[in-house]
Amino acid sequence: MEIIINFINNICETLFNSDMETFWTAFGSIVGAFVLGFSVYQLRVQNKRQNELDERQNNIEEREKYQIELNIKQSLFERRVSSWNILSGLLSSIEEMSGSSHKFGINPLLMYIGLTNNYYLESIQEALGGIDLANREWRTNPKVQNEFLKKLSEMDNFSKEIMLLFSGNEIEELKKFVTVYRNLLKKLYANQLVVDSVRQESINYGQNFDNLSVSNKLEERGKKVVEEFESLKDVACEIKTKDLMKQLFNEIKFTA
Repeated sequence: MEIIINFINNICETLFNSDMETFWTAFGSIVGAFVLGFSVYQLRVQNKRQNELDERQNNIEEREKYQIELNIKQSLFERRVSSWNILSGLLSSIEEMSGSSHKFGINPLLMYIGLTNNYYLESIQEALGGIDLANREWRTNPKVQNEFLKKLSEMDNFSKEIMLLFSGNEIEELKKFVTVYRNLLKKLYANQLVVDSVRQESINYGQNFDNLSVSNKLEERGKKVVEEFESLKDVACEIKTKDLMKQLFNEIKFTA
């Protein structure tokens, strides 16, 4: 800027010491100097504004990035807590049923009621009917059957999701627990279908239920599901012995 001022002073000295031709030349130079100075000023103002805009944009992007990361972290935390609650509910049901497997015999309904006695599976607790054997809506209502199948699919996805949500050594054991649990529910449903068919055949054709039970191998089926239930209890016991749920809980705390 100092250079431009000196240049203008020189022009002015020349202006008062020269003829008209020199005057107009000097005048044009002065105008050009002003234009140049104004352009430089405008350029600086524009650069300053652009820098301010860039800084504001960077701040906005940083805030958005932080918010996205915060939302992802919050979502992960909530899903992990939800998974921990589901697993806790399933394990509690097994613990409450411990020592009761000998009571189930060939009646899959009793075992099924115990396994679904938690908030995660309560929506399908009526999928095998109830104590009232005359109420066969579970066999005739598609909504009840679909709800059961959807829950089995959900449990299958949940067992896989555990592998994505957590990273500790306990994951494989917990995945196995959910898988065995799901398969046992499926087997109980299939067995209850057979039991119901035998019961209806006995009623409709006046045949002896015990004889039909033997021919349809209900006792053998019952023993197999009891064995699978014992296997499920063993997995649950392993989880409790190794305190895997506490390990899971500690991993959740690091997300918060």
